[in-house]
Amino acid sequence: MTVIVSITGTIEGRTRSEVASLIETKTNATFSKSVTYSTNYLVAARFDSGKAKKAAEIGVSVISPSEMFEFIDSGWFPENETPEKPAPSIGDFSIEWQEYTADEQSVVLLDYADADGVVTEQRIFRLYGFGSGSNGKRYIGAYQGRTFKTFREDRVIDIRPA
Repeated sequence: MTVIVSITGTIEGRTRSEVASLIETKTNATFSKSVTYSTNYLVAARFDSGKAKKAAEIGVSVISPSEMFEFIDSGWFPENETPEKPAPSIGDFSIEWQEYTADEQSVVLLDYADADGVVTEQRIFRLYGFGSGSNGKRYIGAYQGRTFKTFREDRVIDIRPA
């Protein structure tokens, strides 16, 4: 597992790039400029920055600069859980996703018709799951690269292993 560390603010008079270099060259961790659901730790001396607020909001572990330097000195950031990404929703609309176990068929080719009946180009997706929308429709959730997309089952023309 790769440990991902982000920084907010100035850390003990050092530039962010200096601290990022220490993290990447002396530990098992990778530096990230942003805080996401993949971030294990945010290093923060102050807690009023946008990154600190986002980390608190999504559940990223926030550590002090002194804790970070202890990890750097030891050469190791302990592995910890990253925050769980919530299921996508749009306004009052939501989708209840069922458990889906990825297997060798989780990468699929999908043909889809939009609301006007126009068939989109065949594309490759990695399945996320199947769900029921608050509108009574059934959905397929899939990733195209890092982008999450939903497809109404009644508009899927064909779906097959890639």
